[in-house]
Amino acid sequence: MRVLGPCIETTRDITPLLVSEPLSSRSCAPDIDLSAETAYVKEKQQLIDNVRSCLTAMTTTRRAADNVCQLYRRGIDFSVTLKHLFQVHSTAFYLKAATSAQIKDLLSTGRRLSWPDLPNNINAFRTDVGHEQLFIAQTASAKDISSKIDSATSIAMSSKLAYQLTRLSY
Repeated sequence: MRVLGPCIETTRDITPLLVSEPLSSRSCAPDIDLSAETAYVKEKQQLIDNVRSCLTAMTTTRRAADNVCQLYRRGIDFSVTLKHLFQVHSTAFYLKAATSAQIKDLLSTGRRLSWPDLPNNINAFRTDVGHEQLFIAQTASAKDISSKIDSATSIAMSSKLAYQLTRLSY
């Protein structure tokens, strides 16, 4: 730590400045460490990218779920669409878990973030909760669907992400 004025410098691994050392041999310009700020900016951008990836995966999952429901109601073979739903649901599930962990780490540092789309992102996660609840209701009698998709946990994760993003913005 450098205190400007009479150039007093304290460090962990360097001996203190000797009084007999001439001040002209020392630089009194403040040291600027941008590595922490750069890391924070990168961490913030990564979080924003992860949230956007989550939202994209959730939109894809929502479309696949809607297709499964339509084909299921019509009695048409929906095995290919169901396989796609399992894949995109797993991807969205993983992205939600990874993003939640990243937000938790950021919250533990006491930092707060905001970006222009944050309220929309929070609302999108809340909408996802409602959509997954509707999907559960529509496919309640389809055991092969409900046995392979852990919608309850996915709903809980969407709710948690909405809550974490809300906390992050205040």
